[in-house]
Amino acid sequence: MEITTFKTIIDNQISNNKLHQVYLLSSNQNENFEEEILYMINKINHNNLLSFYQIKFGELYFLVDGYKKNISKEEINQSILNVSQSSIMSLDFKKILIIKKIETGSASSLNSLLKFLENPPKNVIIIMTTNNINSCLKTVKSRAFIINIHKNIEKNIDVEQQIINNINTNLSEEEKNEIIEVFHQFKEAVIISNKKPAGLFDLLIKKLNKTNYLYLANYLIYLYQDLYKLKKDGSNLDLLLSSEVKRDKYDYVLTLDLIEALNQFKKAINNNGNFEIQKANLILNFEELYGI
Repeated sequence: MEITTFKTIIDNQISNNKLHQVYLLSSNQNENFEEEILYMINKINHNNLLSFYQIKFGELYFLVDGYKKNISKEEINQSILNVSQSSIMSLDFKKILIIKKIETGSASSLNSLLKFLENPPKNVIIIMTTNNINSCLKTVKSRAFIINIHKNIEKNIDVEQQIINNINTNLSEEEKNEIIEVFHQFKEAVIISNKKPAGLFDLLIKKLNKTNYLYLANYLIYLYQDLYKLKKDGSNLDLLLSSEVKRDKYDYVLTLDLIEALNQFKKAINNNGNFEIQKANLILNFEELYGI
């Protein structure tokens, strides 16, 4: 199910006053579901939060995070106690308990949760997530409204084709595929470049040439723009999936400076600058920005 279909389901349930109290969001794409959870919170409680990290947990919203460690019995019991005892000022709001990666909870740790799922308080909604629904307890699945999420990776392909076609519409499919293969090599290198930049610099030295420099420079600009957006609020990504990169691994200044270096590289060559000299300058700028 695409994100647009997911939103339609939630919208229809709200407009028809048929919200379920227990949801299980499922995906096998290593999705973190933050976009979907944020959408549900904003719609259900009429919020206007821009990022999952703007959610204030402890009064109206509660989180058990199975991504950080396996879910324990103590965590479940405490979360149930917290959501049950907290008070809200208006009946228009729902208390929402979020349990990420429910499959990391054992049968014993989830016994209390199962009882809670059978008959939760009327003003409480539970949103569980899983990246492996086959590992979830059947009793958990039977108590939940399950929504399967499949991110649209076709958008990534469209952007890649757009980058190529904006420069040259006369390339053969073989030539396009060769460029896209290099795109993907750079994507993998950029994703880990915050910790291991050597792979990125190796690609810049070996793969960047007079023939492909404009394709690669534009592709890298899209990638760093995605990293900037991911750090900001994680929305409207062009090439990255939100689950591919941790938001706290890059800062605004680094990504913006890298984008500026790439734009200056393109501008210099466009002004009849020597390619090899400008390539060397670009690599030096990147080394300085990455702290090498």
